[in-house]
Amino acid sequence: MKSTTVLLAPLCALLLNACVTTQGAGPGAKDEGATSIASVFAPVTKLFSTPGSDAPLYEQLAQGSYQPSEMAIGVDKDLAQRRGRGLGYVRQRELEAKLADIHQRILKASGIDGVPGEVMILANPAPEALSTPDGNIYIAMQWLRSVDSEDELAAIIAHETSHVLLHHHSSDMVNHMQKRLETLQQTGIAVKNQIEKVDVASKSDTKSMRRTILATELTQKLVLPVWSRRQETEADLLGLDLLIKAGYSPLAMSSMLEKLDAWEKANTEQDEAFQRRISELAMQDLAQALKLVFSRAVADFASNHPPTDARLEDLAQYHQKHYESIEITDADPGAWARFTARRSVADMISSYTSAFEAYDLIRRSEAAEAMNKARRAVSGEARRHAYPNWVASKASSLLGRKADAARYLKVALASPEPSAQLYYDIIDVYESQRQYQNAVFWIDKAESRFDDAPEWIVERIRLYRKMGKKKEVAQLLIECGIDSPQIKRDCDQAAQDEKPSGA
Repeated sequence: MKSTTVLLAPLCALLLNACVTTQGAGPGAKDEGATSIASVFAPVTKLFSTPGSDAPLYEQLAQGSYQPSEMAIGVDKDLAQRRGRGLGYVRQRELEAKLADIHQRILKASGIDGVPGEVMILANPAPEALSTPDGNIYIAMQWLRSVDSEDELAAIIAHETSHVLLHHHSSDMVNHMQKRLETLQQTGIAVKNQIEKVDVASKSDTKSMRRTILATELTQKLVLPVWSRRQETEADLLGLDLLIKAGYSPLAMSSMLEKLDAWEKANTEQDEAFQRRISELAMQDLAQALKLVFSRAVADFASNHPPTDARLEDLAQYHQKHYESIEITDADPGAWARFTARRSVADMISSYTSAFEAYDLIRRSEAAEAMNKARRAVSGEARRHAYPNWVASKASSLLGRKADAARYLKVALASPEPSAQLYYDIIDVYESQRQYQNAVFWIDKAESRFDDAPEWIVERIRLYRKMGKKKEVAQLLIECGIDSPQIKRDCDQAAQDEKPSGA
């Protein structure tokens, strides 16, 4: 009982904060706010129940037309902003058509009309998949290399579609509202202090601000991880429903999770070796060690996903409870093998395999072999793609071939599908040389290219701080907290002076 009380305490504070943000919203806004809050907190009442214990989750779906998420920003805008958060998209007509067909088959099985969104391929070497409030689904190229059947690919899409159909993204609104409240409260205190001509906030203001921050911290670290893990379980189970209704093998959901588990275990071993290399490098060159850490992108599933063993057990029990009498069909690996053997498809997958292997070799400082792999990556279907050319540029730099590095970088920047990482690298170079104005110029270009993806405001705040633009930093912090609360802490951190060496 005590643990339940502790868990519910921040929820109570969270509810109070949410109510504060809807007060005084103006004429006609009351009902809309009430509906929004209700939709956000509806899942809280089920937080401690067992998903799918009484009936298949499919039966809980409200049939008819899809109701858009309150967090949606528009399918196209979401696609543009997501483009600015990673290594870029992989565009290949046949692969995209295959994913779209699977997606439509899953949506048809759901019985819900008008669900928005597209399926995009991410140039990501980790087996990542995610969905957004706009219904878009993003699948890493690594998955297309790893699956053995279309059924396993359908399992990934069914899982992510389930997040959309169950409106799981509405829980993001909780965090957004709390962080907006923090910003508004901080701004209000600052204005009050300016009017009263004092430099330090009163004890009551400080205490109130601390309460707000504590509620946010408790929600982030205690409540939302539990909520997220439950949502993953629900998406697995509804995904299984959708697989069966769409005519795919239900075994594919388990085999897909087993592949994910194998990758995570292998990645953990590699990560331990990587940490040892970092420790050794840090003894010689701390700056280089830090740069290596920040350049490495490794998916972290631990806090938001239940253990894979538990997910597999939940699936087995759910299947036994609701589908024991149905005939289990096996996946058809032959059809997928024939599809991926098509020349253009095989060439694209091979190119990205070489690019991923080259990048791994770069991280191990094996420059010559990395360059060989990178050349293969840019010699076929992906020769104009941003990610393979970015990797080739890095391999060339490691070998001291500046002209080649510049040539590959130029091709990467001109790619129809850009990679945000290119811009981060260029900004980093100018920043390290204290050419801050040039760095800001590239932030401007990045914001234009990626439809003002909010992450670039963090870069701008950090550079403006280094340039001594205190007023601009203060204004950007307010904008960040209100317009992009999901990255508020990153903005706050960017505004802080670096700690002196040895601190």
